[in-house]
Order: sequence, then C-alpha cells, then structure tokens
Amino acid sequence: MVTPFVDAGETKVNALVAAINQHPLAGTDYFSCIQCGRCVGSCPAAMVSPSFNMRIINKRIQEGDEHLLVEGDIWDCFYCQACVNLCPRDNIDSFKTIIILRDLALARGAGVEHLKRLLPVMHGYLDKGVLTDGESWMDPHAIDEVRQINVITGATKRVEQLEARLREKQSARGGSTDD
Repeated sequence: MVTPFVDAGETKVNALVAAINQHPLAGTDYFSCIQCGRCVGSCPAAMVSPSFNMRIINKRIQEGDEHLLVEGDIWDCFYCQACVNLCPRDNIDSFKTIIILRDLALARGAGVEHLKRLLPVMHGYLDKGVLTDGESWMDPHAIDEVRQINVITGATKRVEQLEARLREKQSARGGSTDD
C-alpha cells in the first residue's frame, strides 16, 4: 500500500519515512537520493541476490511503499557499507536504513523467518569476536574486550531479544518459522 504524502514544509513525508524517522538511527534524507545507482554497482549483496537493489529500496521509501517491510529483499544486505562509502550524497546512510527497515519489519511481525539464518552468525560474532565458521584467530583478551563492547553497546542484548522473538514465533507455529 502506498501511503499518501503529507506536506511538512518543504519536505514531503509519508508514513514510512515518518516511522523510519522515529528510529534511534534515523538521519537519512531519502528525498535527496538522486537515483545514480552507485550504491548498487558497489554492492556485493546485489551481485548475489539480483532482487536486492538499494537504489530501488530508497525510491520505494520515497514513495512510501510499506511492502518493503514484508518482502525478503531487506534481509539480503551484508552490512559491508560499500554503498555508504560510494554515495555522492553525504546524508544517505543505506547501512542504517537496512537496520531500521529490519527493525520496523520485526516490530510488525514480519521477517522473523530471516532471523533463523542470521542469528547463528550474530551469535557466533558475540562468542568469537569475529565472523568465522571456525575458531577465532583473536587473542582471548581481545575477544573479552569485544564481548564487553557488545554488552556496553547493547549488541548482546539485541541478539538475545531477537533470539527470544524467534523462539516465540517457533513455539507459536509448533517449531516452524516458515511464513
């Protein structure tokens, strides 16, 4: 459903942008996106997932297309921030945008099925201090420091909250997270 624009001075704001702007990570001016496509050309997720296209996601945000929150595309981002580094506009942070869209999706009960594949990676990082399938190569003291940083920043608590949400959904569906 495309929500109507509301004139808020010189800036057009729709319900999706208004919801995004309430998030603690907000700060991107989606209406300044010039649709150049540099974010897509630099994106490893777009190479792996042809349907992931940050330029189109930004355009859909401009249009107020809340279907973004129930579709799977927002879950394909690797968080590499290549898009942020190459964007010619200084006020567009696609990395944060994806985090915000995922949070909004989860708040609306969508996207929980994607947690099933993301949480082991996130939990592995919390345990090992690095993203690896094997043993951590980091010094044990450095791993402890990373763990402390994750506690201080709330990352550990966030992963625990997401794990609890996944367990709730699994128990509500009898162990399945398929939508």
